[in-house]
Amino acid sequence: MNNKNEMDNAIIQTNAKKIDSAQVGDLIIHGRTIKTPSFIHEIDGKEDAYSIFEHQKLITEPHIIAFPAHRWMNLLRGYTRSSPKEKTKKVFSIYRNHHVLIYEAPEMFLHTMPFLLLKHGLSATGRGTREFNKLMMIENNKQGALKLLPEFERLFLESQWDLLRYNTYKKWEKQELVSFDKVKDVPLQPKRIKNLDEVWKQTQQSAYGKHLVELIEESSKIPSSTIVTAVKPLLSTSDKLDRELVAAQNKQMLSLYEKYHPTNNAGRPWLHLFLNHTIFTEQGDTSIHNIIDEVVTPGINPDRGNGHAGICVTLTDWQKAWEIGTSRQNLEGFITDLGTIASQYKMPLYLARAKWIGEYLIDFGATLTGCMLNGHTKYTEENTGAPKIDDPKRFGRVPLYGFCNEVFINDLFNEGKKLGELKGPKKLYHFDNIPDVCNTMLQYDHERFRCDFAKPRRIVTHCSELKQMRDDLNLSKPNPGRNYIQRSLLWGGGKQD
Repeated sequence: MNNKNEMDNAIIQTNAKKIDSAQVGDLIIHGRTIKTPSFIHEIDGKEDAYSIFEHQKLITEPHIIAFPAHRWMNLLRGYTRSSPKEKTKKVFSIYRNHHVLIYEAPEMFLHTMPFLLLKHGLSATGRGTREFNKLMMIENNKQGALKLLPEFERLFLESQWDLLRYNTYKKWEKQELVSFDKVKDVPLQPKRIKNLDEVWKQTQQSAYGKHLVELIEESSKIPSSTIVTAVKPLLSTSDKLDRELVAAQNKQMLSLYEKYHPTNNAGRPWLHLFLNHTIFTEQGDTSIHNIIDEVVTPGINPDRGNGHAGICVTLTDWQKAWEIGTSRQNLEGFITDLGTIASQYKMPLYLARAKWIGEYLIDFGATLTGCMLNGHTKYTEENTGAPKIDDPKRFGRVPLYGFCNEVFINDLFNEGKKLGELKGPKKLYHFDNIPDVCNTMLQYDHERFRCDFAKPRRIVTHCSELKQMRDDLNLSKPNPGRNYIQRSLLWGGGKQD
């Protein structure tokens, strides 16, 4: 890389070759060479952080690891607290060997999930939930409580204020956390919640700009990092003004990065599309064609030295976009078009949380796919209660290499005689037979099982799947995604979540 712009790029795709629409090659990220196609593991909570840091040796090559925007700093503090010196070394080992993607889950700004949005906002300011709840519940001081949040998150939480107060009250009631006579103005269940899509339209450009600068400054703490920020969702009913707004948001990200980016070049933004799956199933004003023409193409800077890090696509529900034949065809065509653009400008194409569907779409030009370490493909609002002590869900799901499927521990036990073993490479916690491993692991508590077995297994399972696809592409074998998925339950439309 002799060109200075190439040296400064956050991500450069080099040595890529195409087998039909699929691409195989390298991403050069701040000097780290990541072989593509590749899988991005996303950290959500403290168990995920533990599994990534404690079992990082399972990731034998440089990878991209996604951290949650704002909350990642609290997760690292929580992880390192018990053994600061030893565990800080493990954190820096991840920084040194891998690339960090700061990912802001866009569903927090589409669906009503006030608890998650509150945690997200307070993590940015460093203020405590206790302080917020006192102002909200005991004093009913709406403005005082909202001032503890950044301006951008404040706008979205204000529209859910009545729901947040009501849900907090019911949570306290269930857990008997406080005497109810201390709650000022006992909240009633709200009859109507403001549409968050309207909040996007009313949000001032300055508030969004401050939010972007906060994320750029936050990412500068990690030398090799890029960011995916929340953007307005596009629905099948979205109009031209909505598409223009998303295009403007992506341009604003890039211009602010060029103005404020840190000296270590960390934090370059991705061009982000957050799409409702109905775009692929319904005829509406917004289609896959005008998204390309009005959002993606205008947002691409032909000078890669000053462009986005890559293109990221997040869907509200990959499964629903996959299940219907015509919808699947539309999805395939859309990814093919995006893949062509990404290849032209030497950019990666990341299908966020697309999981095995993303692996299939590698045949159509995607270079990156991923999911959270718990196997989920989107955030859900705070649980109302933990599974019962004898509920196998407490142990989480275990992915099965070669099956594009994941099962609860009782299914793993029951299917043991059929499967014979946990299939996969030797390093993939290879056991002779499933009943034996289940009996062994059941001696541990459910948290240890998730952290030291199920999640590490997911790491290696997906790494191994993508390595196999790279190997096939390097041998010029076409359709590695289809060939792998066809053998699975997923091909027949089996549910993932």
